[in-house]
Amino acid sequence: MTVKLLVDMVHASRLHRLFAPFYGGHTSVLLLHRVLPGPQRGLPSDNLKVTPEFLDAFISGRKKAGWRFISLDHLVQDFDDCVAHGRNMVFTLDDGYRDNFDHARLVFGSHEVPFIVYVANSFPAGTADFWWYTLEEMLLAHRRIELECGAQRAALDLADPKAAFIAFKAIYQPLPAQEQAELMARLQERYPLAAAQERLAMTWDEVRELAADKFCTVGCHTVSHRSLAPLPREEAWRELLNSRAELEREVGRPVRHLAYPYGKAVDAGAREEELAREAGFASAVTTRVGNLHAGHRDHLLMLPRIPLYEGGKNGKLSEIFLSGMYSAATNGFRKVVTY
Repeated sequence: MTVKLLVDMVHASRLHRLFAPFYGGHTSVLLLHRVLPGPQRGLPSDNLKVTPEFLDAFISGRKKAGWRFISLDHLVQDFDDCVAHGRNMVFTLDDGYRDNFDHARLVFGSHEVPFIVYVANSFPAGTADFWWYTLEEMLLAHRRIELECGAQRAALDLADPKAAFIAFKAIYQPLPAQEQAELMARLQERYPLAAAQERLAMTWDEVRELAADKFCTVGCHTVSHRSLAPLPREEAWRELLNSRAELEREVGRPVRHLAYPYGKAVDAGAREEELAREAGFASAVTTRVGNLHAGHRDHLLMLPRIPLYEGGKNGKLSEIFLSGMYSAATNGFRKVVTY
């Protein structure tokens, strides 16, 4: 049975709704990346975006259903209130894309809904490695890429962009930063792109203006957006401290919240939670899927989130995620999802 068929069956049966009273939790921390107009292209990066129209309709629908939209500061400072109130939502956006400034803030502002943008410093600094978008543009231009890195070989084909993304990430992500840069330079020389890519990230001026928005909080997403767990402890520590220090200088206010890059179990575990605690962060979020329960009071530096997708199989998945069914089934019916 395919994943799509399974998702369709669960969604159509409404079985997931039976889990909500037990696994829906008191708060759902929603994960977004981009809020961008325009159609999807059938590429992996489609999962990173929702349209402004979808986000507007989603907020309107949840408001009518009685949900309360809160800030991360409120969650951390008055966790007991969130447990007692229930049906809370927190909006988070990772990385620091330009469309967060151009589109997302307008939607949130129109609804007077708080949100947090976790900025990786390399984005506004202009040094970010957007390998996932570069790979897609190469595949669109050349249809097939032969990847060679030491003894590792992979053929990446536009016919299956998801498999290409997974194969490239498995080879590319474990490499040291210098070797990543060298590999990407070789690929770009062999598979050139005709046109310059659009500016994807906010500038520092835009980050500062966004931080001044009364509904927005700026959080830390490390300097280089590299997975922390594979890094030596001292390097991972510098990623946190240097990112936070620069963000605080730029926006002129404390930065209290962290999002671990990539955020899966292989990217952030007990060591990273300890580093976040030592660095003084009030909260830290992962990409583990789950809602918040009373027991998360003791795990504010390892909070799960719910990815918000638009349409199709992934849109149905978001609803299943929000019900708590997926988290229950994949975590032995434990409510507190950490590592």
